[in-house]
Amino acid sequence: MNKYLFPLYLFTHLSLFIALSISCIICSPPSDNSNSMNKPNKNIDIILDKMVSDSLKSISDKSTSIYTFAFYHDHESDAISICIDTEDNSEKEVISSNKYTQKYFKDILKNNDIDSLKLWNINTGRNFSLGNFTFVNVVYVKLEKIYFTKSLYLSMINCIERNKKNILAHSKYPQKVVFCCSSEKNEVEYIWQ
Repeated sequence: MNKYLFPLYLFTHLSLFIALSISCIICSPPSDNSNSMNKPNKNIDIILDKMVSDSLKSISDKSTSIYTFAFYHDHESDAISICIDTEDNSEKEVISSNKYTQKYFKDILKNNDIDSLKLWNINTGRNFSLGNFTFVNVVYVKLEKIYFTKSLYLSMINCIERNKKNILAHSKYPQKVVFCCSSEKNEVEYIWQ
């Protein structure tokens, strides 16, 4: 190698090594082994707490009463977001969905197809179709793929629990508020109060 190019070569590789080392320290997502599942990841917790805070700020001037609060993993985009629904919208979406499903339910019933019939049950309660919430992707954050482990969903749930008092303060009927969260495979997997 040319003696004049070697310092440039060394500097480039050393800079790259330092940059990668720093990014690993900053991002440091937890591994998914059983020992790390219960350990908080402070970096992701800071991001999640800010998402909750920002989402509540963005709806506070809209006199919104929270009915359903969701952390959503957008599987196609490697992103997470917060979606918020109101009771009025939830009722409207359930009625609309039930009209749609009942058409197919009745058609399948005429054909005496008991196995297919169960696929067209009505929704007896609340809208959990996050794309039809009143506020979809109120706050949206792209993450590196390495963050999407089981511990991320646990962190999302714990974040809601940490911020529950502030979230419930944005509801006229806090006793009706339901929380939900995505999983590695499903748009809505975890549901609680």
